This record gives sequence, structure tokens and C-alpha cells, in this order.
Amino acid sequence: MDTSRAGVAAALVAVVAVPLFTLHPLEAHLHDAGDAAIPAQFHEVTLIGLLTVVSLSFVPLLLVLALGVRCLRRATTLRLLHASADGECTEGGVAYTLVEIPGVHFFTAGVLRSRVYATTDARQQLPPGVFRAAILHEREHQRRHDVAWRFALAALEAAFSPLPGGRRLTHRVALEWELAADRAALRAGAQPEHLFEALVAASSGQHAAPGVALSSLGTMERLEVLATRRPPGHPDPSVRIAGYAAALGIVPLAVHLAFWAGAVCL
Repeated sequence: MDTSRAGVAAALVAVVAVPLFTLHPLEAHLHDAGDAAIPAQFHEVTLIGLLTVVSLSFVPLLLVLALGVRCLRRATTLRLLHASADGECTEGGVAYTLVEIPGVHFFTAGVLRSRVYATTDARQQLPPGVFRAAILHEREHQRRHDVAWRFALAALEAAFSPLPGGRRLTHRVALEWELAADRAALRAGAQPEHLFEALVAASSGQHAAPGVALSSLGTMERLEVLATRRPPGHPDPSVRIAGYAAALGIVPLAVHLAFWAGAVCL
């Protein structure tokens, strides 16, 4: 597992754990308040402030759950798409499913069992070398389980969306994964000019493809890398992911310190 994926996994654990660690001192405080319907501590200004902080700690988790609901709805669309597929094909030893979607599209879909998809327009319109380069790119997404990882990254984007620069950070990570798939396709035998042409053709489609699509992210920057053969000069996003995850930990830490320092009296 590369550092960016480890960072995404750790940050998602923090999103789930933060509300739990925030609730612990508050639960202990209210337990000691007795069985009154409205404990006296609810009249404390400091406790009201802490309740507000605790509520805010649940915002990232609730945003992630809302994303999960939307993705469940999309899963139905993917099942219908696969049911209407034209059949399984093979290109350069890579199995893919041919589907009827208008335009040139290549994508990988399916969280648990990811599959590579290509449209009939792509097979009919693109030269063999260009078509193969795109399939090799998607095979890397399939091999690295990028559909599941992109779902995790989308969940992290939802959780970090209230934070400054949260969306830019997750976009940067996703672009790194796309560039990694481009490099893997070139190592597998794809020509840079063929992958360039496939990316241009896929980016001109009028309909968005589901899943992790060939042209879903960073098209211009990836075309520049293919044309110049120079890697992009961006810093590793893993450090910033760790910083954002650590920032989430400030919330439960502040609540624990408030009780420890006696700001809320038992």
C-alpha cells in the first residue's frame, strides 16, 4: 500500500473515531448528573458549548454516510448497465465488457468485483493501438482496486469539504492515482502517443461514464505529462492528509481537556 492510500485509510478511521472519543467524557459527565429528566449540568454555559462542539464532530461522519446513500443508488444503475452489456471481450490479454453508451468511454466499475468496460463506439472508432492503451490503463485501476479506493477518497472528500482546501487535497490524491495508472499502461507496452489519443478521445464524450473513467480527472495535466515525458512537480499529498486527520483529533482533545481542566464541573 502506498503512502497516499495509507493516509486515506487512516484519515477515514479518524473521521469515524473522532465522534466516539468526543462523546466519552460527555457521557461520563451526564451519567454522574443523576437520573433527572434535565440534569442540572445542562444549564451550564460551558456544557452547552461542549454540546455544540460534540455536534460539530459528527458533521464529517454524517457527510460520509450521505455519500454512501448516494452510491447505493448508483449501484442499481451499474447493475442495469452490466445486464445490458454486449458481452465479454479480450484485448491484449485483458478482459473487458463492451457496453452501449454513446461516445468513446473506458472505465472500471464495481467496488467488490471491479470490471473494465469499453463502449462500442470506442472499439469502432479508435485504432487498435489507441484502444489497447486505454484498456491497459483501466486494467491498472482494476488490479489496484482503485474503484474501492476512489470510493474511500470520495468519502474523505465529503468529510473534509468543510475544511479549507479539503477538496483540492483529495483531487490531488486522485490525480496521483490516475498518473500511476498511466505509467503502468506505458510499462505494459502502451505507446505514449496512443494513450494521449485515447485520453483526448475519451474526454470529448458528451455523457459521463460511471466508475473510474479514463478521462474523469486531470485530463490536461496528464496530457502534458504524456507530451513532455516530465513528471508533474507536485509534493506528496500524504503529509497534508496526515495534517487534516490530525486536525480532526483537535475536537475530542479539546473536550477531554475541558473536563480535565475543570471547565465543566462534575
